[in-house]
Amino acid sequence: DSSALHIYQARTSFARCIMGGEPNMRLAEAALQISAEDDAVATLSTVPFPVDSYLRRIDGIAQHVRANLGAQGLLPDGGAQPDPQKVLQVAERAIFAEPASRQDSHQEA
Repeated sequence: DSSALHIYQARTSFARCIMGGEPNMRLAEAALQISAEDDAVATLSTVPFPVDSYLRRIDGIAQHVRANLGAQGLLPDGGAQPDPQKVLQVAERAIFAEPASRQDSHQEA
């Protein structure tokens, strides 16, 4: 049964994501692997949950946020951490406001 295989693959991938403890944990992938297992259990799907696709979307948003922080001069030098409030504001715009404005401009064209 392919859903059982998807469940097993998601569970073992999750375990790999959290091996090595917190400093080495791949949190986004671990969360998506939990979703993948849940999807396989709930739907008995023959198609695996698209973890890699979601990871690419998350990476794209992170790159966009990083670029916007840099363009606004909000990335401190010397490896210091940026202001968390500013990061959240830029991330919120990247996730919620900017995709809507891009979608609106595509509909007008």
